[in-house]
Amino acid sequence: MIPVDIRALANHHSVHPHCHRGEIKKGDPEMKNPTLASILSLFLPGVGQIYNQDWLRGIFWFIITPGLWIGSGGWLGWICHLISAYTAYKRANEINGWIGP
Repeated sequence: MIPVDIRALANHHSVHPHCHRGEIKKGDPEMKNPTLASILSLFLPGVGQIYNQDWLRGIFWFIITPGLWIGSGGWLGWICHLISAYTAYKRANEINGWIGP
């Protein structure tokens, strides 16, 4: 069993009140710019995910993209760039609390 310090949780909530309610206000340092995230991932897949602080997703794209570029002779590499850009954009919107298609 993991010990839980109730006072630490209460203090965290007072310092970061939006954490438990999922609220992020405009100008909050935790807000992500979806356009920037997608542009970063379009040029170098994985960078937009790192910008969104999705570390494992960023590493995934860093590994998969060169493999598809080399393995397909360049034909499937562009697909990785587009998918990575789309997923970075969508994830940034999810982080900001926007729910869309």
